[in-house]
Amino acid sequence: MEKNPSSILFSLVPPLDRLEVLCGERSTAYAVSLALSDLGVLVQRSAEIKLLLDIPPSHALRLLEAMKIPPEKTIVATRNTCPEHSEDLWELGSLALVSISMALARPRGSVLSEIRERIARGERYRLTPDTASRLRSTERIVLRYLARGWEPKQIAERLQLEDQSVRNTACRVRSKLGLSNDARLTMYYWGLGETF
Repeated sequence: MEKNPSSILFSLVPPLDRLEVLCGERSTAYAVSLALSDLGVLVQRSAEIKLLLDIPPSHALRLLEAMKIPPEKTIVATRNTCPEHSEDLWELGSLALVSISMALARPRGSVLSEIRERIARGERYRLTPDTASRLRSTERIVLRYLARGWEPKQIAERLQLEDQSVRNTACRVRSKLGLSNDARLTMYYWGLGETF
């Protein structure tokens, strides 16, 4: 039986018995490192597979977008429940994307075991809420840049679109999500409050 290219790539991934924890908050990284050690995972700075904790909000997204770490060598764990943010993280190609609250609701160590099994089969793993985004791809991209505080003109230049097209898209995004202004849009995307 012929292997597909993604299964060849995943067969090159080392087992998940060694991880490096990357987080923007030292105390959280330390606590997660201790919990992983209790599960028999060796936490090392030089480990090939990186566990990216999306703390503070946007930490994992920024690291993956900057291509500082190959996505196929990462597992992303996020507290953010925004479906558009989850889609953005997923599309960047990490081995796994995990909702921290959903993982904590499962039996201890079971999510890591499930990730191992999927990777062994040449698959990616995703454990996030089933809420689907109401936005199309371009709308989601505009949302991501607006949430970062970019002006429509900057977004237009980055995406090689007309300024008015970006303004129209931003208006559609706010309308579809029921958000009255950019402050609420930003809070929504970064998971910093109620869903509006």
